Amino acid sequence: MASHFSTIGLPVDSAEHLEALVDRLLPTATVHSAGRHGRYLLWQDDSGAQVWMQVDNHGDIVGVQPHFEGSSRLRVGLTERVARDALDGAFHGWASPSDDDAERGAYPFMFDAPDFGTHPGVRLPSVAQVQVAAFAHELALFDSVEAYEAAQTREHPFASQSFIPTGLFEEDREAMGLCTGHVVRAGCRTNRHSGLPFYWAELETYAAQLDVLIDPELIERPPRGGDVLQGTFWLSGRLVDYERAGWRALLPRRRSLQ
Repeated sequence: MASHFSTIGLPVDSAEHLEALVDRLLPTATVHSAGRHGRYLLWQDDSGAQVWMQVDNHGDIVGVQPHFEGSSRLRVGLTERVARDALDGAFHGWASPSDDDAERGAYPFMFDAPDFGTHPGVRLPSVAQVQVAAFAHELALFDSVEAYEAAQTREHPFASQSFIPTGLFEEDREAMGLCTGHVVRAGCRTNRHSGLPFYWAELETYAAQLDVLIDPELIERPPRGGDVLQGTFWLSGRLVDYERAGWRALLPRRRSLQ
């Protein structure tokens, strides 16, 4: 069964498997400070796969989140920090804001941030550059725009480049979206820790470019350039460039991606 971890080539289907995985990744993880709230331990490999481990001030691992470091960049009008606790949270914002107005854009959405606690000083509202990784839950592939359009049975079908922030319709807002887009390029990556493959695609959707990650169990063939891809996705994002609030604005801008 596909999970967020198997989507980047790390088979995890139970709490025990996750605990064992963390034990194996710890020796090669790097430390990222979250100030007085604790720290993160980051494991990553050259496939782009990342695992962020949240460590509190007692030295206990209190959360683990996968991510993928890709090439996509998205202008986001950040409007809200959604804190679950000091080390775990998300950002709400607008995709591709017009000019420098952070509160107007193509559509609102939310993304979970694996290094949430390292960004306490984000100015809100403000426009930031974000790298968004979309982890597929369900997926359909079409050979072309024409094939996609021919397959539609809805009275009002979604355009071949469209995005619906389905997670915002829930009572407890979630970092989820229903997305349709054009595959620019794609490939098979191998997670060096497990030796298992996973698929990656650079996707152009409405007003956004995303790095899409796919567990091979979800589809019958690899994605390729020219495909139309449609599915539901969990959205994980890292701030590439952002503005600091208050007195922090006097300091140089921080680039968070290594």
